Amino acid sequence: MAEGQKPYRVYRGGRTKGKVPLVRRAEADRRDRNGSGPKRLEPGRKRRVRWGRIVAIAIPSLVLLIVLWTVLGYLSVRRGVEDANKRLPASVTAALTAQDGLMLTNPSQILLLGTDGDRTVRRSGFNRSDSIMVVRTDPDRKRISYLSIPRDLRVEIPGYGTRKINSAMQLGGGALALRTVEQLTGLEMNHVAIVDFDDFKGVIDALGGVSVDVPKKIVSNNFDCPYDAKRCETWQGWRFGKGTQTMDGRRALIYSRIRE
Repeated sequence: MAEGQKPYRVYRGGRTKGKVPLVRRAEADRRDRNGSGPKRLEPGRKRRVRWGRIVAIAIPSLVLLIVLWTVLGYLSVRRGVEDANKRLPASVTAALTAQDGLMLTNPSQILLLGTDGDRTVRRSGFNRSDSIMVVRTDPDRKRISYLSIPRDLRVEIPGYGTRKINSAMQLGGGALALRTVEQLTGLEMNHVAIVDFDDFKGVIDALGGVSVDVPKKIVSNNFDCPYDAKRCETWQGWRFGKGTQTMDGRRALIYSRIRE
């Protein structure tokens, strides 16, 4: 070692002015020049939207959703119809005339019966058909016709003589009511729907209520008093204000039963 020379070397620290080149950035620049790296967008240039690819994915997806929705809707309706048919007494089903083809493409006669009973102790034994309507659908002519039959109409009830038509349901159930209406109208019924007070309320509640335009203030007769016996002696009846109002199932049922 030469005289005056130190056995070590001194390095000066500190940061060099300006940007320090990084190995990764230098490597990325090299790949760009060689064309092997991903292309960078030029400043101010927007990425091009590939509409063809979007449409190619969106249309099949939409078609699939529509088909799936249709199938699920059909299965739901069919299950509901099957459950309703199971609740129908076997005697009523046997009394119906078989539908000639599909209901959507062939004329059909439908009997609608609304009874005055429910599942409460007070009205559990009531089964008079106070609402009677015959509906005929004709898909070819695109028409729906209906006939409303007054409940107090006196007719010949098979096996019971001349009575009010609404008593047929009480005397012999849906089967006798069906035969009585067919005898009166000369029409064969393909379908029947029987609805009691509880069903009436349930349908309206399921729809979220119904809007009714009450023409004037009403104080009805005091049927089905909701209070105790002492208060019911002086209770005047159900009250409805004038104007449009939304009614739930219970309120709508009361309104539909008002006679005075």
